[in-house]
Amino acid sequence: EGNLMGFTSETKTSSDNTDTDAETDEALQDENETDSEDEEEPEMTEEEKAQENIDLRGRKSIWSSWDDYRKRFVGHGVEVKAQDIENNTLLDTVKISKLDNNVSASIVDAIDDLGNRYYSPLTKLTVMDKTDSLLSHAFAVVNHQWGLGSAEMRINPLKVTDSGRKHIFDLSQKGYCVKFASGDEIKYVITHEYGHSLLNIGEKLPGKAQNFALVDFTAVKKARKEIEPIWDKYCNTVQAAKDNYDKIRKPIETKMIFGTGEVTDADREAIATAKKKYDSIKISDYSLTNADEFVAECFADAEVGTNPSEYSLAVSNIIKKYFGKA
Repeated sequence: EGNLMGFTSETKTSSDNTDTDAETDEALQDENETDSEDEEEPEMTEEEKAQENIDLRGRKSIWSSWDDYRKRFVGHGVEVKAQDIENNTLLDTVKISKLDNNVSASIVDAIDDLGNRYYSPLTKLTVMDKTDSLLSHAFAVVNHQWGLGSAEMRINPLKVTDSGRKHIFDLSQKGYCVKFASGDEIKYVITHEYGHSLLNIGEKLPGKAQNFALVDFTAVKKARKEIEPIWDKYCNTVQAAKDNYDKIRKPIETKMIFGTGEVTDADREAIATAKKKYDSIKISDYSLTNADEFVAECFADAEVGTNPSEYSLAVSNIIKKYFGKA
């Protein structure tokens, strides 16, 4: 019988041994309990407490905003505002503790502000792991789960350092991305990605079988339909302005390079005027990548740009019409 229970016949030879073993086990248990009581968890540093509060503030902001989105667009979904957002592990979806506290605070500030003004399916805010951050050229990315009525924003920790923020500001001044004021680097990145969370043009929406949350995509479809012709007009207008600029610039530059003629003040003025017109129409180089980046750049330009384009304002007004909170 002893072997059947996993013990050898020598383990329990008498009632005395059994009593002794029981007493020993009880003493060891008491000792372990005492040790565990004595071992207190190390107290959090002020920086760790600050970061935990930032994560918590971000979590509350995102889920509160998503609850508004749920009420408006999601057929299947549980009310979140009534939940214990602070202690419910299922809602523990904001984890940006790898970042500098000032950076993470700026991220949450931007998301909180946008969440108060727009309906977004954003439910998760995280930091890319080491491999993804090394391989990605992006400052941040947004991934949709359209059928679940949710989206995740992932921050590249290597791109939001001091040097990373300086780099994106330099790109802004060179026209690669929206021009914004110094100090608004994080706000620009988050606003651009938030635009992706609100509306992507190119992504395929799920059919009925994959629309698990019964999300109403009517607003998405209408906004897409209204923005697509603006995107087409923008591309054509920018191209025409660029062609005109090149037509004026190239012959004058040829004269300068080969010395085939004198470059006059009128030539220089003509180049400057054509360049100014081209720059006034083009939102950024990045906005010409595709329709999705056009929408995100328009949204960021209208929100944080120093001189928003008429195309940016037109797209922003459409986004406000379908996804803005009254």
